[in-house]
Amino acid sequence: MRLSPLFFKALKDPITKRSLSVLFLRVLGSGLQILILLLLTNYASEELVGQYNFFNSTILLLSSLTLLGMNTSFLQFVGKFEAYGSFGKIVSLYKRKLILLVSSYLLVIVTYIILSNGFEIEYFQDIQLMSVLDKALITLLPFSIAMLNFEVLRAFDMLYISELFRNIGRFGLFFIFLCVLILFDKISIVLDIFVISILILAIFSTILIVFKLMKIKQVYVKEKTSFIEIIKVSFPMSFSLISLLIMQSIDVYTLEYYYGFEIIAYYGIAVKISAIVGIILTSINATIAPKISELYFKKDKKTLRLIIKKATLLNATLSLPLIILIIFFFRPSIQIIWSKLYFSSKRTKHYFDRSNSKRFVWSSWIISQYDFKTIFSSKDISLCISH
Repeated sequence: MRLSPLFFKALKDPITKRSLSVLFLRVLGSGLQILILLLLTNYASEELVGQYNFFNSTILLLSSLTLLGMNTSFLQFVGKFEAYGSFGKIVSLYKRKLILLVSSYLLVIVTYIILSNGFEIEYFQDIQLMSVLDKALITLLPFSIAMLNFEVLRAFDMLYISELFRNIGRFGLFFIFLCVLILFDKISIVLDIFVISILILAIFSTILIVFKLMKIKQVYVKEKTSFIEIIKVSFPMSFSLISLLIMQSIDVYTLEYYYGFEIIAYYGIAVKISAIVGIILTSINATIAPKISELYFKKDKKTLRLIIKKATLLNATLSLPLIILIIFFFRPSIQIIWSKLYFSSKRTKHYFDRSNSKRFVWSSWIISQYDFKTIFSSKDISLCISH
């Protein structure tokens, strides 16, 4: 009987309430990802599923190299602006980050052209592989802009709109396109349609942000955020995410080189399913990150400690039941509707079981390690999980 009042009291807490709302949207997004994988594994060849997983791994790694933490640092800068009463500087900040983003994108493109055409590297001699990489490079700029835009929307206190774009828009649009492809038996062009869906997402999110920026009263500020300061603050935040994505991508590239795209189909399925647990951590982070930045620059350590303590407890409370549910109930039920070929793979089962047992400890540790000196560099670790 005593648990009931405590439960309802916890639900009224702003952090818990917003975290659960974000969690709901991210669960819907994860559900759409699972549906997409179900359709792909049942209607597409193993090779095409492998290409899709290879494309995803590549675009995530390259976008992290292109963004260099600028999406994550946006909230830190905005928190600083709000603490010092200079929110209008967000306009010049967004413009300068776009300039840096395009510059780093061009650097990636030039590097890719030199490696693929300037040197006779055996890895780049595979025509099928080059086709997937070319599409990934075409998609890189709009995808990176979309990732930046999601954080900008959060900075405008449009958390739910940001999550709608990130989860429902990103995966829902592609899911609709995929259903149409299956209906007209055109599943072979699935990667091209995926590129189009990302392009649409980037365009609409950019239009929304431009309208928001136009409404901000322009105030002349003598000291604008410099390019050097943006890089200095953003670059360290990207280390953890890039490291994790590189480790994951090495698996994908090695498997493709020695075994082809087919084996990546099995590997990608296991990764996507085991990543479901990570949505809890990223949902909590999405809720508390802007407030943490503001409190950090206001030097309100007492409130900051309280928020981190609540976030850690909430993550532990929600993660453990989900892990148990996935391990004991998700796999048997999903085997019924998943392509039998994929779940008969011992490699898939092995990776799936080992991944879930580690995610609870890892995600709880990430939040508990937040302190006032490392809060912004630690946060980027969790972003990898959601992808």
